[in-house]
Amino acid sequence: MSDDAVKENDHVTVEVSISSLEQESLYRSSVEKFVIGGKGTIQAINAGLPGMCVGSRRKLIAPPALAYGVSGAGTLRPLIGIDTFVAIDDPNAANLQAERRRMLQEKDIIVEIGVLSVTTKEEYTIFDCFASNTLDKQAMETCALRRFQDLSDVTVVDDHGNTILMNAVQLDMKTLFSQVLNGKSSKMTMSDYVNLQKSSGHSALFYAVQNEDTFYVKALLKRGADPNVSLKETGWTPIHFAGKIGEIEHVKFMLNYGGNPMATTTEGLSILDAAGERPYSFRSKLIQYLNEALDAIYDEEDRLEDGAGERSTGEL
Repeated sequence: MSDDAVKENDHVTVEVSISSLEQESLYRSSVEKFVIGGKGTIQAINAGLPGMCVGSRRKLIAPPALAYGVSGAGTLRPLIGIDTFVAIDDPNAANLQAERRRMLQEKDIIVEIGVLSVTTKEEYTIFDCFASNTLDKQAMETCALRRFQDLSDVTVVDDHGNTILMNAVQLDMKTLFSQVLNGKSSKMTMSDYVNLQKSSGHSALFYAVQNEDTFYVKALLKRGADPNVSLKETGWTPIHFAGKIGEIEHVKFMLNYGGNPMATTTEGLSILDAAGERPYSFRSKLIQYLNEALDAIYDEEDRLEDGAGERSTGEL
């Protein structure tokens, strides 16, 4: 087993897809967190994940007794839960629930697992600093800085999907934040690291725009943070949030670093729509910045077209 392989007491984030052995899928794919061997982790996970590495996939076949049974386990709802399969007001809900219970009791279950992240028990101790109820903010940061020095890779995540960078931004720990940005990883580039997203779609930049200080937004953008990343369900981008909460300088910086001025949410809300409750003076400045960004895009398109035309003429 390699050093990066899943083992006892590791904190793992996995993509889970469940179906019965002979029927169509009974549970939609979801991202879940487990501690191997931990309380509440189902036996199929404890037995099937050790030896896997980040990026690997495995199909486990287990009887319901070793999976989620009829009552559910860990962070997953019961497979037969009405809210998982049918609308609450469905008149056939009770019958459907009973049928699925029968299938789960009689059929083996396929649990398809894809490992997204692995944090060892030793690595996870840095997150204990952030969760402490006895330390003040300065002591938390001192604790985290000390434990950060012992990490061989910065890409560890906690059970909520937060990276160390996300924690540093949320807790306003500038020294730790700077240390992490200068950290090393054998698994990905720093640009990829700053753009890591939780299952919800949140990246570090989403948390940075909530801080009035432009320090975090500037530093992340300079390290390659994507201002166009969006939340999985709503489609909101960091620029939408900056507009909503009235952080005009954040909007300006993100547009200057490639932010899309025409970005819309899944409900069709523009950045200006998101700022609908802001004062007129704010929205006026926002319109100015959005128009400037659009002009820059059009100018670049014209430049590229002119360059292509010149090359075509030269070839003739």
